[in-house]
Amino acid sequence: MNLLTVTIVTIAAAALLGWLLSAARGTTLIYAWRWAGAAAMGIATVEFAIRLPDGLALAADAWKPARYLAAILLFCPLMSVLGSKRPHEQAWQWIVLSLWGILALPALEWLALRRAPALEISGVRGWFLLLLVGLTALHGLGTRITVAGLFLAAAQAGALWEWLPVGGDTVEPWIWQLALLASLFTSALAMRTPPSPSPSPSPSPPSTSASTSPATSLAPETVATHPNASDEVAMSQAASDRQVVPYPSLNTFAPSNAGPRPSPFDETAARDQVWRDYRDRFGTLWAFRLMERVNSAAALARWTVRLEWDGIRPITPSPHEASAQPASAPRTTDVHASPPGTRASTGLAAHAAEFRATETAATAEELGVNQTLWNLLRRFVSVEWCQARGWTPPD
Repeated sequence: MNLLTVTIVTIAAAALLGWLLSAARGTTLIYAWRWAGAAAMGIATVEFAIRLPDGLALAADAWKPARYLAAILLFCPLMSVLGSKRPHEQAWQWIVLSLWGILALPALEWLALRRAPALEISGVRGWFLLLLVGLTALHGLGTRITVAGLFLAAAQAGALWEWLPVGGDTVEPWIWQLALLASLFTSALAMRTPPSPSPSPSPSPPSTSASTSPATSLAPETVATHPNASDEVAMSQAASDRQVVPYPSLNTFAPSNAGPRPSPFDETAARDQVWRDYRDRFGTLWAFRLMERVNSAAALARWTVRLEWDGIRPITPSPHEASAQPASAPRTTDVHASPPGTRASTGLAAHAAEFRATETAATAEELGVNQTLWNLLRRFVSVEWCQARGWTPPD
């Protein structure tokens, strides 16, 4: 690689890091982005210094430890992600720096003492480097950053190939640096912010004219005399006050006087988009941890939903859970004990009460799901980050 090639690679890396900055804003990934910038700057500094006319007056064998010191910075962004949980994300960066110092000790010792003709890393240290490369490759599996993680692991392995237990001769720098650029590019593509979902038109409220509802179109004297009129009006009002959708226990309701509001399906889709974007940025380990916490709360509260890989989904109760729930006794009506009007009125009143109870339970579960998910997400992302994806977290 000549000086022009190094310049082009450095400019490309800087442009990709600038693209990734927009994805890191509003999250604790901003620290991982800074470590990525430090790694890119360290690699570029070493490559530029090597190609200076005098090479900073350093011997040729001294540049391998310098490249090693820059290459191990590639492990720092991932280590930063693994500790990117508020309120300890700032203190965690000192642990990341300590990891770099531990990995750098052999190179610093060689530069200071020169006890061996070349830098050698063997034994436990070499296997630890290989373990970090494997962790990088596994971190994004199953998410949109899978390819980016594999490219980054390839760049790490190429930069450190001669010091790995399974390695051999030195890999040409342009090969692993090209893999590093591919990792930055695929990361930027995977983390681009999706367009905010536009809410669907809110259904117009039911008209109060005489032609809209049979129950409300009854004349006052008919309401007074018809034995079932009051219950029909109650059910009609219950249906118009709330918007019910066929999605078990995930309906989002708003007061009838709240004005235009997005469809419950839009709200649910936006919340799932927030979850998937979190999963695709923070990786597999944090995704499984968040799923475990949400599903533990759901099982404890006996909710009918679980957080799965693609979003919150309803579940079918197991036979054991279904048998544990008390069965409701069948309603019977003694046709000889009640007048005809009273029998019909009692049935309609029972249906109206059941409708309101189901609606209330669905609303309470929906609020609980949203609050639990947000209590965990707020450790990593901001309210504005969620709102940019169409979901407003609960207060």
